[in-house]
Amino acid sequence: RRLALARGRRAGRADAMPPKKRAKFEVPDEKPKASAKRQRKAEEAADHAILKAIRERADGLPNADLSKATAGVCTTQAECVDAINRLLASHKIQVFKKDSSLYYKEANEEDRKKQGLGSEELLVLQIIKEHG
Repeated sequence: RRLALARGRRAGRADAMPPKKRAKFEVPDEKPKASAKRQRKAEEAADHAILKAIRERADGLPNADLSKATAGVCTTQAECVDAINRLLASHKIQVFKKDSSLYYKEANEEDRKKQGLGSEELLVLQIIKEHG
């Protein structure tokens, strides 16, 4: 009978007994919390460095200069992109195109008021401004 059950398991028969499941116990690891704090500090440092570099140039900071300004803070280009995306999402900076290159500038108070508006509302505001 044991031989038949073993053959049944190998052959995938429905009448074969399923294998026993073992309980898995995981020990909570404290290291991710420490690395999360470290990562948050690195993100804040990158955000601060980008904002500082942008504030120094009121007319806008070119993308090439932004890369130079964050060279010591961002270890990878992905970190800088994430920081820029965070600042854009929080409406702290704006991005615009000038002479076929990207420029960044700090968002003014009027732009921050538009933070909760959707694309349709922003379009209506733009039309109202154009027509007085």
